[in-house]
Amino acid sequence: MKTKNLLITAIILFLITNTSYYWESWCGIFLIPLTLILIIVFLVLVVKVVFRLFSVLKGGLSRSQEMTHLIVSILLLTICVVKPAGIINFESMEGEDVLVASREGVANCFSTLKLKKDGCFYFKSICFGVEKAAGNYAVKGDTVMFKWPGNRGMYFIYGILDPDSAINGTKNSTHFLLYKTRKDTTPYMLLVVKNKLVNLKSTIPPPRP
Repeated sequence: MKTKNLLITAIILFLITNTSYYWESWCGIFLIPLTLILIIVFLVLVVKVVFRLFSVLKGGLSRSQEMTHLIVSILLLTICVVKPAGIINFESMEGEDVLVASREGVANCFSTLKLKKDGCFYFKSICFGVEKAAGNYAVKGDTVMFKWPGNRGMYFIYGILDPDSAINGTKNSTHFLLYKTRKDTTPYMLLVVKNKLVNLKSTIPPPRP
């Protein structure tokens, strides 16, 4: 493989890894095999770049263009190692967090809910794949009402802060209880790690009919 082809492959790999924020949620269960493929491509590329580097070094200054290709390739591969999630933190562009709640489940599954200052929320679930959803929320008394885009019946319609609930042994902590329906008796509990919702009370309202 010529150095130019190595450089092109390194650029493609770099772009794929640095834009994962936008495409990872579309992969579903195929995210794990796709990640393995990218790792294999990365390792093969590293080996080929190293071997080609030794070959070019023997050629001297007459092969300076090839050396430039290899240096850029090495730089891109190094960034992929140092910043596997990308050099740009796209999540920071979503806005200021006013509430962040998360939960780690079985098999290292992880869920995170972020309420933003501008009235938007982002829900992310990682479990054999990445699932993302976003919408708008409104605070009504001690309840957060969620508005999902389109028909998202599988998600939660409202949430309530509860300082007394316990999850995974975390006592004396505030949790955010998420309900799918108004008759839901088994809410999904997230541990609150950040809360700036000053208008939201940490109390549970009377049972809803």
